[in-house]
Amino acid sequence: MDSGMSTQTGPAPGRQEQYSEQGVRRHALVTGCASGIGAAITARLLAGGWRVTGADLRAPRPAPSGDFRFERADLAATDQVLRLCA
Repeated sequence: MDSGMSTQTGPAPGRQEQYSEQGVRRHALVTGCASGIGAAITARLLAGGWRVTGADLRAPRPAPSGDFRFERADLAATDQVLRLCA
């Protein structure tokens, strides 16, 4: 059974990490990352060098490459949304 989290890695070879004007590494939270628009947004951000945390009820298959971490979450459950934002 899937533990709900994938390993977190650095950016894929040839991709530069993205930083804000303040020098902070850019990090996005993408909901619905396992399919459709959420999966496409995740892929685009990772290709651009962003760190991405993806949230969904099921893990994306195959797991995205790059600096990606998966969090299993049901956004209809307040406690799970609060855990994502902590």
